[in-house]
Amino acid sequence: TLMLRQAQHEVLVLSLSKDEAMFHFGRLFTQTMLTIAVAVSPALAADANKGRVQFGIAGHECINCHPQENNTAAIGPSLCGVFGRAAAAHPRYPTYSAALKAAGITWTKAALDAFLANPIANVRGTRMGFSGMEDKAEREDLIAYLERESAGELCLWDRLTPP
Repeated sequence: TLMLRQAQHEVLVLSLSKDEAMFHFGRLFTQTMLTIAVAVSPALAADANKGRVQFGIAGHECINCHPQENNTAAIGPSLCGVFGRAAAAHPRYPTYSAALKAAGITWTKAALDAFLANPIANVRGTRMGFSGMEDKAEREDLIAYLERESAGELCLWDRLTPP
């Protein structure tokens, strides 16, 4: 006999064989474990706030070359709105390398991860003088930050405003 509480005062009583009870218990256990995995996974996910630190300090200092302001460029293009943008396509940065222009990259999580791991090896002939980020967790945090900022109000304006 299996008793399940469906509401605060309502109980459902089922008569099941041992095999049926084990089957339903197994399903319930699996659903519970999946629920726990989904609840815990954000704790294991990349941290955009740590990525913000990666952008500005910690030996990477992206901000020295890549401004966060919309519609600007410096030594490198603004990374505002980088997610979903084709590589070498920022309208205010005309000095991309031929290699990056020809790479055919669209900046996704996977593309950014590969590029940031070793830009020079990933796109031979790039002008980006950064040697790369070895630590995958740091790259994931930085990418989470870039993704969050790309979805921000200022970056949306950046994508919509012509040069």
